[in-house]
Amino acid sequence: VVESIEVLTEQRHRERQIKRHNERLEALLELGRRREEKGGDVLAWALDEAVKLTHSRCGYLYFVDKDQQALRLQSVLGSDKLDPEKGEPRKVDLYEAGIWADALRLLQPVAHNAYPELHEADVPYPARLKFSRHLSVPVVESGRVRAVFGEGDKEQAYDETDIEQLSLFTDAGWELLRRRQAEGRLRKSVANL
Repeated sequence: VVESIEVLTEQRHRERQIKRHNERLEALLELGRRREEKGGDVLAWALDEAVKLTHSRCGYLYFVDKDQQALRLQSVLGSDKLDPEKGEPRKVDLYEAGIWADALRLLQPVAHNAYPELHEADVPYPARLKFSRHLSVPVVESGRVRAVFGEGDKEQAYDETDIEQLSLFTDAGWELLRRRQAEGRLRKSVANL
């Protein structure tokens, strides 16, 4: 009986993983169909979809300055999770950001599954979002972080599948944005010629 339960549990786990991979694939296909939309619209949609993919309740996107010292808020989702006591900083210095900016400092995805216990009391939550769990992924291009996607408040702990989902999806979204920018520059150069 115990072996049957273990087999059934493993089978359900694999089915959930397959479902999550299929969700990511569908989102990537939809992302490809959004090629003609404005860059800001694509990023807002990508943030919303990333939050859905990991079954989170809120999310944010910060761009990182050239010096890798400050983050500028681009988009936030989950207004029901906003901390009304904190102001919304549009620009945050890296050294004042707290642990939520670890993805930028470490150049890799970071999950905090017990965020309130780790959170420094005097450091604001990112984008005024107040949450119990947190996952952030840097968008790295040529060895530099260009943006940080983050999300919070998944019911269960963030795991490797969540990190993979968010990393692959944000990389694909960023690549689409960069390709569109390059195409725009090429069209402008051709028009100037």
